[in-house]
Amino acid sequence: MQIEKILKKDINRDIQGVIKIGNYTDESVAQELEEYVVTKELQTHFQRFFQAYAKSLVQPTDKIGVWISGFFGSGKSHFLKILSYLLDSNRRVHSEKTVSYFKDKIQDEKLFSLMKDASNVSSEVILFNIDSKSETDSRQNKQAIVQVFNKVFNEMRGYSASIPWLAILEETLDKNGEYATFKKSFEEHAGLSWEESRDELYYNMDEAVKALEEATGMTAESARSWLNKGEENYSISVESFVTRVKDYIDKQEGNYRLIFAVDELGQFIADNVQLMLNLQTLVEDLGKVLQGRVWVIVTSQQDIDSMKRNMSVNDFSKIQGRFNTLLGLSSANADEVIKKRLLGKTEAAEELLELTFIEHEAVLKNQVEFENAAEMATYKNAQDFTDIYPFIPYQFQLLQKVFTAIREHGSAGKHLADGERNLLEAVQQATIFVKHEDVGKLISFDIFYESIDQALEHSVRAAIIRASQNEHLQQFDVQVLKVLFLIRHVNELPATLKNVTTLFINNIEMDILALSKKIKASLIRLEDQCLIERLGNRYLFLTNEEQDVNREINRIQISTADLVTKVGTIFYDDILNLSRYTYQPFENSKQVAYEFPIATWIDERSIGKNMGKEIGMKIITMYSELRENEEFIGLSMAENNLILVLPNHFDFEYQRQILKIEAYIYTQMNKTKTPVIENIIHKKTEEARHLRKKVMIELQDMIADVAIYANGVLLELGGTGVTKIRNGLAKLVEQTFSKLTYMKYAYSYENLVQLLQNKQINLIHENIDDQNELATQEIVLYLQMIHDRHIQVTLAELIDRYAKIPYGWKTNDIIASLIHLFKREKIICLQYNERFLLNDPNMLTKLTKRSNQDKITVQIREDVPLKYIQAAKDVALELFNIKNIGDREDAMQQNLVAKLEKENAILADLLLNYKRCRAFPGQITIDNGKMLLTEILSKTDTLSFFNDIYENYQKLSDYAEQIRDIKAFFEGVQEDLFMKSYNRLQQYKADYNYINDSTMHELMQQIEGILEKEEPYAEMKRLPDLLEIYQDKLVENLELTAAPILESISSDWQDIMQEIEASPGTESLRRGFEFKMSDLKEKVQNTNQISLLIGCENESERIKLNCIQELKQLKKEQEKSNETVNKSINQTANTALKEPQVMQKKERIMYKKNIFPRKIELFENESEIKAYTNKISKELIAALEEVDIIKLI
Repeated sequence: MQIEKILKKDINRDIQGVIKIGNYTDESVAQELEEYVVTKELQTHFQRFFQAYAKSLVQPTDKIGVWISGFFGSGKSHFLKILSYLLDSNRRVHSEKTVSYFKDKIQDEKLFSLMKDASNVSSEVILFNIDSKSETDSRQNKQAIVQVFNKVFNEMRGYSASIPWLAILEETLDKNGEYATFKKSFEEHAGLSWEESRDELYYNMDEAVKALEEATGMTAESARSWLNKGEENYSISVESFVTRVKDYIDKQEGNYRLIFAVDELGQFIADNVQLMLNLQTLVEDLGKVLQGRVWVIVTSQQDIDSMKRNMSVNDFSKIQGRFNTLLGLSSANADEVIKKRLLGKTEAAEELLELTFIEHEAVLKNQVEFENAAEMATYKNAQDFTDIYPFIPYQFQLLQKVFTAIREHGSAGKHLADGERNLLEAVQQATIFVKHEDVGKLISFDIFYESIDQALEHSVRAAIIRASQNEHLQQFDVQVLKVLFLIRHVNELPATLKNVTTLFINNIEMDILALSKKIKASLIRLEDQCLIERLGNRYLFLTNEEQDVNREINRIQISTADLVTKVGTIFYDDILNLSRYTYQPFENSKQVAYEFPIATWIDERSIGKNMGKEIGMKIITMYSELRENEEFIGLSMAENNLILVLPNHFDFEYQRQILKIEAYIYTQMNKTKTPVIENIIHKKTEEARHLRKKVMIELQDMIADVAIYANGVLLELGGTGVTKIRNGLAKLVEQTFSKLTYMKYAYSYENLVQLLQNKQINLIHENIDDQNELATQEIVLYLQMIHDRHIQVTLAELIDRYAKIPYGWKTNDIIASLIHLFKREKIICLQYNERFLLNDPNMLTKLTKRSNQDKITVQIREDVPLKYIQAAKDVALELFNIKNIGDREDAMQQNLVAKLEKENAILADLLLNYKRCRAFPGQITIDNGKMLLTEILSKTDTLSFFNDIYENYQKLSDYAEQIRDIKAFFEGVQEDLFMKSYNRLQQYKADYNYINDSTMHELMQQIEGILEKEEPYAEMKRLPDLLEIYQDKLVENLELTAAPILESISSDWQDIMQEIEASPGTESLRRGFEFKMSDLKEKVQNTNQISLLIGCENESERIKLNCIQELKQLKKEQEKSNETVNKSINQTANTALKEPQVMQKKERIMYKKNIFPRKIELFENESEIKAYTNKISKELIAALEEVDIIKLI
């Protein structure tokens, strides 16, 4: 039985593949209504809409917005059109209301009743596609929505749609009853109807002016002004539009309703928030002002929720509030529509098809099979087979995706839809194509190409046409090419050989294997002709321009070096991401970890910076000169690299293609390109991105087959992927850094601080606290070796040595071992020849500061001989009375240094005493001791320090004995006694010439003898008695010497007092004299030194002479003052009597010491005495001859 015969309806009938608004002939509308399939989904939507609409007929409401959403071809436009038929009370089809066509389609009687009630309400429907009614640039205008609504509203009322201000003029004339007169007058003057001519108003201005004059009675000038300024004075707003609509509705009779049915509003608005807000305001005001008498029904590809991402929450909530009735259409019911409209079967056909399915069920299930694809529907049962035959279930879903992909990628005009409308058309054409075939024939997917061929862009069709004209191709190859085009952008179905083969199944009893071979041969031919390209196991259709681009890309040459280097970069950077490898040698001690920078190579080419990296990886590709296993082994022995040998089948072709594409794109950067080439370059960029993923996958999969060598061994490694490589690196590290495991504990900086702060050392097992003892011993053996060779090594050199192969140790761990050795007194550290001390708070900073490490030398420490140690202990006991100075050399040295420094400071303090008295005993001992201690303290090296103590032991011992007496001298009474004796000795020496007492001389000789001894300490007990006896003798002599001096003082005091008392006005002089004489007398009485006492003998005379001189000067001043006063008195009195003047006597002071020279005079007889006295007498007489008075003092 032929396929055409098994169908209920004629497959050749016109079904109107795409519903167009405005196609309103009775015949077309009748067919449209008759064939309209109300699915379960649509019945639900009718229910929701008419329930909402019915409520507005009986009570006011502002909920007048309906949002119908659905993707292209889902039936939303058709649904909107059907609603417009049902709501328009004036609509009749063959004299019947449209609702009558739904009597058998609507199963719910209540719903059908609501639909009838709605159709009986007086109403008008304005159905329009907003994109076709809008101006070209209207989307840039935030009032675009209301402008289009205004346009269709004007158009519905018969006013100008293209000139909105002119529509206002028409409306004004209409309100005044002048519109008909105006139109008639215009036609009389212009010879054309107003409706035909109004869009060209400026060419018919005079006629329009005359018509206005006649219709309204206004002057020509006013009419012309109105027309000229009409556009200038015009403006549109939501408020003014709503007012116009209200005025119109208010004039209508009954329960009138006006419905705006707007198709593709969502597509028009897109992501323009301003337009969305304009719509929101419009619908809100229409609802608020007209309370359900106006409805706005719109369609959109998007549901209203999907638009929220472009708006604020507040704005979106307002929009959502305006459209309370949300109807979402899908194409899930497209199968049902197709089955009912096109594929309905006769009863006989149903029986035949059911039997056919039962017979071939197993074959059908095995044939229809895809790989790496999304779920593709197959026959569920016999009924499913019967309903869909001659199609296969997956085809409807796949065809929708094909149409969507073609639209989205610009291969067709935007009118191509992917839902039931174009699906219906495509299914009908495919069915017609096989209508003469017998049952058993299936529709292969290539047949669908014919239904869209004319809608495709030239670049696609040209590629197909050129292929059909290519003599190197067969006709079947062209069909394969068509299928590759159809599924080119369907991501859910990759164009593999198996999937293309399944798409070509066209018979229930198809030989799949033969078909597959046939298709594979076609694919090879198509690829050879550059009509398609292969990406892995996928085949891609190419347009004409893409073919040209591919030929240019294929001509590009990529060097093996560039190719291999790029693959290496991807492998190391993107797959492995192992610029550094962390090795943890101990399973139970994860804190011990080592990071190794990894050098990366591929076929002797460096990937990245490899300088200074100890270990690495080297990939060997099929392009390497190395081929044999022995060569790989030799290479792994010669280098500290993990050798990764790739399988020979890995040829990098995907990566080569990527580099070609990138090179091509680079050449096009500065060229002027057509939009088509721009699009191809974009696709090639995407292709390169896809290929990169392929390369990544291949490289990841390849790891499983990589042969890995290290240190001359082909490694047998567990793990997969990157884990396998990591395991290989672990083996490489273990073999290369063979002494890495000597370090069993990892030290942080804080650990080093604690290590230094812990001063406790186990003397019996000094290495018991060192977990890295093997490493520590390795270091000390090396230091001993270079010490024996008299070589110096810095800390930086040590760290560098042990960071390299075969050690790989970390700096902190190396320093920790050095600290252990330092604490055990096995090494010393020097900086600028100054030894580090364990108690130095800056020691760790010095050791860890990188810039400081090359200034620090590390040396083996020589052991101090026991005799040196014993000498130090003896000195400590003798000098400081300390029996225990420590058990380790450093502790001994530190303790001794502290004591010696303190002793040295004591000596410095003792030396200050000699500034007071250089005669103090012991200065030589202190000086020598200080020099000795300073010399010893200057030895920072432990061995030199103890050696100095040993060499100077006797000196130190002598010093210890001597210094005790010296310290006792200064700490006890001896210092004061010595000082008292010394002072008395100095007084004695000053009085020596005045002392005639032999006892006193003898006593002081004894005292001086004691004081001048080097060690007078034992004799100093005699000094108190000697001093006491000497003092008694001294007192006697002082009293004898003082007696005549005191008598002379008394005589002089008496003489002067007589002079003072004889002279008036000398009170002040008297007090001064008495003070001086009293002080002199007290000094004589209290002095304990004879020489000072004798010095007082002449002082009394000097005081007396000074006093006399002062008295004399005072008298002169008094006489001069008296003369001045007398002269003044005499002149005032004018007395003529002159009193005789009294002459003052001349006086001369002579000094006894001058008259009686201080020399020894010897008198043997009376005549000698007279001669001496005569001489004095003559001298005094001679002096008296010159003056009146001689005063002898």
